[in-house]
Amino acid sequence: MTPRPVVLLLFALAPLLLLSIATADDGDSATLARQSLAVGEQVAVRLEVSTAVGQTVEVNPGGPAWNSVELVRVTGTTSRRVNDRALHTIDLVVASFAAGPIQFQPVVSVINGSEVSQRLLPSLSLNVFTGLGPNDPLEISNLAPPAEIEGAESPLLRPAIALGMLTLLLVVSALVFSVTRAIVRRPRG
Repeated sequence: MTPRPVVLLLFALAPLLLLSIATADDGDSATLARQSLAVGEQVAVRLEVSTAVGQTVEVNPGGPAWNSVELVRVTGTTSRRVNDRALHTIDLVVASFAAGPIQFQPVVSVINGSEVSQRLLPSLSLNVFTGLGPNDPLEISNLAPPAEIEGAESPLLRPAIALGMLTLLLVVSALVFSVTRAIVRRPRG
């Protein structure tokens, strides 16, 4: 075999080698708390990644495999040993800002010392619906005025206001009468 066909064969097999590094291992899994949600609504995702003991795992958000699903926060991480492997559990909260059926694959970075490799986890499906109809305008409209609520006002409120006004009128009248009487009865001198 001449060197040229060997080099061509290596270039042809290189993408397959990279693909095997980037796919999920047998112990890897990804699960959604629910599959249907509204645009921007948050949903919990649990990632389980199997690695060799001593390796660490970090979430790698924002790549094209996430397909418009955004990582909101990481809520927890745990690692435990299962036989001769380490099982890393990562709990996430994600949200999608695109409507319709969405397929996405979470991506994690597996770190072994100074070496980092990306790993695609199993694909997940979301059905993201929007609150707008197909012909609804994409603009903010005025809100309707508030509606009256039966029973929101005490039945004693209006009589209490009338009684308070009558009491105030009597107090002011008594005060005016007392001041006027005191002025008129004052001795002149």
